Amino acid sequence: MRKMINVTGLDCAHCAAEFEAIIKGCEGIEDAKINFILEKIIVTAKSEAAIDSALKRAKEKFPEAETN
Repeated sequence: MRKMINVTGLDCAHCAAEFEAIIKGCEGIEDAKINFILEKIIVTAKSEAAIDSALKRAKEKFPEAETN
């Protein structure tokens, strides 16, 4: 499955890249591409649960990040 998610609250491109890397490293995630300027991330995963889990993990490191 593929899902586009709005991501706000990341202050710089470096933080956005780290956020993306955390998601990519999670179990069940096949790919993730963040666009810092558009404040969106596209995540390809095996399930919705994998995406939810990955977002939760990334937001632990970046609590200022808001997703919807």
